[in-house]
Amino acid sequence: MRGTGPLGEVDAVGARGAACWPEPIRGGDVGGGVRCLVDEQGVDDPEVNQDERDRPPRLHRNEQEVGHRLDADDHDSCPPRPRRAGHDSETGGQDDDAYEDVDPTPIPKELEIPEIPGLHGQALANLVFAKYRECDLGPYMEVIVSIPVLHHGQVFGYIPAIYVDNDAALLAGRELGGYPKKMAQITMRNYGDLFLSHMARGSIQQKTADPNFSDLASSMVTKGSKLFSVPLPAESAPELPPPYDQLLPLPPPTGEPQDLVLPTMALRRVPGIGSGPDGAAGAEVLQLVGTPWHVTKAEVYAGDAASMELHTSAEDPIAEVLPCNMVLGAYVIRGDMYTKSDEWVLIEDLRETSAGR
Repeated sequence: MRGTGPLGEVDAVGARGAACWPEPIRGGDVGGGVRCLVDEQGVDDPEVNQDERDRPPRLHRNEQEVGHRLDADDHDSCPPRPRRAGHDSETGGQDDDAYEDVDPTPIPKELEIPEIPGLHGQALANLVFAKYRECDLGPYMEVIVSIPVLHHGQVFGYIPAIYVDNDAALLAGRELGGYPKKMAQITMRNYGDLFLSHMARGSIQQKTADPNFSDLASSMVTKGSKLFSVPLPAESAPELPPPYDQLLPLPPPTGEPQDLVLPTMALRRVPGIGSGPDGAAGAEVLQLVGTPWHVTKAEVYAGDAASMELHTSAEDPIAEVLPCNMVLGAYVIRGDMYTKSDEWVLIEDLRETSAGR
């Protein structure tokens, strides 16, 4: 690692469609991404009370100042709008059967899900497989679920679920950035232009009649034509064909070559001690934390023939909370990325917000 911040090489693959989360890729060489459409579920309902919101979430992640080299096989994203988890989106009533033991607030109510023209009731989502080949925390692989959200008009990739295979990466992410990281078995392989990725939780998952009970997510992406390079050109922004003009929004030119900055957000939550609203049933810390990732040098490719699957799981109900309706597109990225802790920002203290109501 060189420079003032974590810098590394990463490969990442992703897809975007109709029931997945969009999320920035971190590291040096990125393999790809998939974007999908999801139904509006898994979003915090404004009527959910503070006690429900403060329940310990099933997934958490924090990120320390880290640099990575990433190899990723696929990244999936979908666009059905995540529904308020634990609540029926049409009646507003409790849907205990569908959301039993599921965190009721995968997306805090302070965040807005952007409306997709012509796709009412749908949301974008990304599933990203990434391999960090060089990193201050040691090499590791990661699976990221992200959803594009708005906070006072600013776009972020909110991270409701994330998995790693390295203890140091898990602890740094959870303790510092609030990212809901969990341990998983992750494999990523590419055969020429074919990228295959898979994530399982092994013995952590309850055994079922399905012999593949431990599987959580998988994706396949074929690397297509090159879309653009980073640094971004100084005088003119690359013109991307559909659907990439929507899946990979680029900043306007500044007259100078620039990084591709990927703003992410997570909910940092520290439970209290003892009984009462600030005890184990509540939260001592409840903060929305923003973490920008800088892609400094990369090649970005279109993803052809992309597909993905999220598997049913009682312990990790991603497929139940964010079912993918369709895959909108995929991409593959390889390059260098970094984040610096002095650029992280406290976006909103939700305890203070709640107290001021």
